[in-house]
Amino acid sequence: MARQMTQRMIVNLLLKAQPQPFLKPTLPLYMNGYSPFVKAVLQNRMLCKHVEIVDHTCKISNYSDYLTNYKPNQRIMRNTLQELLSMTGKDFSKLINKHPQLKKRSRADILNNYYNLIKAGIQKDTIINNTWLLTHESNKLTNKLDCIKVLNMDNNQLIPWLCLTQDELAIYVFYTQEDMEPYTYNRLEYLSHKLECSIYRLCEITVPNSFLLKIPISSIDKKLNILYEYNIQNKDILKDTWVLRYSKNYIRHKCELYKDTGRLKINTWAIRCSFQVISRAIQKNKVKRSLMQHYGNVSDYLQNKLKLDDEVLNSLVQKVPSILRVNIAKLNQLINILHQNGITNDEILRHSRIFFNIDTIQNRIAILKKANLALKITVLIKSEQSFDQYIEMTNERQKLLQEHGSFKNYLINTLNVEEKHFEEAITKYPSILRMNFKKLPELIDLLRQNGITSDDIVSHPRILYISINTLRKRIEMLKENNIPPKVNLLISKESLIDI
Repeated sequence: MARQMTQRMIVNLLLKAQPQPFLKPTLPLYMNGYSPFVKAVLQNRMLCKHVEIVDHTCKISNYSDYLTNYKPNQRIMRNTLQELLSMTGKDFSKLINKHPQLKKRSRADILNNYYNLIKAGIQKDTIINNTWLLTHESNKLTNKLDCIKVLNMDNNQLIPWLCLTQDELAIYVFYTQEDMEPYTYNRLEYLSHKLECSIYRLCEITVPNSFLLKIPISSIDKKLNILYEYNIQNKDILKDTWVLRYSKNYIRHKCELYKDTGRLKINTWAIRCSFQVISRAIQKNKVKRSLMQHYGNVSDYLQNKLKLDDEVLNSLVQKVPSILRVNIAKLNQLINILHQNGITNDEILRHSRIFFNIDTIQNRIAILKKANLALKITVLIKSEQSFDQYIEMTNERQKLLQEHGSFKNYLINTLNVEEKHFEEAITKYPSILRMNFKKLPELIDLLRQNGITSDDIVSHPRILYISINTLRKRIEMLKENNIPPKVNLLISKESLIDI
């Protein structure tokens, strides 16, 4: 009795929480006298006795706290981020999906990263907008923060650089301070001032374009001055910093080519173009200038070219307002091509979609000519899929005509009926000659397999207009009810054969 009371007293003194699962016995032999339950409690307590780990929020004094703070757990992670950044569950899921390495981080890792960032002067709002910073291993983030510390800048502006590896970041920091003796700023501050952008934006640009930090600052200065000389703005340079990799002479030469055209705007992407592309652009610009000398604007050009009065022109512009923004040189080229191929102004006005995708229209005209097909404006404005299907069907129809002479002869031969009998069917349904000939063989085979003869088909030509799937369903329905398929039943309304 006394022994049992002693055990209970020990349990009450040692237990402050629910006991943990049994662990392997590693306690001294003097515990042999206790029951297994008490042994487990004492064992658990002694294992945690020397765990004195301190993080930013609490002092770990038992194994349960250790698991909470130092073992990865998504639920604990979510709660931690909610406490620190007011992050919702939905945002947490997005973060986990985008940065799966976060699953390997513990609460202590997140807290260490957060407070290290705060200590480095990074604002909470910045952390909220860049939560990927918390996915670092603590020591790696600390090393990166120590690396950028030497720049003595606002670390909030250098955030994009923290996605670099430690070695890459060290190189970036080195080149930022290199070659800046004549200037009072480091490279980032100078370029930010020169390009009129924030340091944060510049850091974003330099992550994929490290050459900006390696080119001598004096060379960048001269190249920028050349670009400014030709009225190229900083916002365009920032969109295409690759232009700064070219030599000063190359940049000036390209700019001069564009300048000679008169009104052709110089862009950074244009400087990177090949001379062949530049030549083509110059030629188009000359055509445009020539046209605009005779016509004040696109509206005047359309009115004169298509012989429109004011009312029709206004109607066209209201229907397709974006037509006034179409390149006038391409517009002129398209209208000339359409006129040359027998398409009238009235047809063009009825199908105003023809004014767009001018290159596509030109390609389609070439395809139709190569296939010896008639040029119809309704064909030219088809969708890509419809146009391809039209070409395919037309080619097959031409092959069929070469073999049989006409679609009528093809049907007579396929059905194996007399011409006189077939003429009667055509008289009733003349559109038979315009049917989709690709489905006819399959449809006729289906009917013949179910005991319907060619004479039955010609006597009831309406059956050719029913889809194959519908016919198949009706035949199966009749067979299930032991009714032989007949043409008059198959062409009846579905409600009449719904048995």
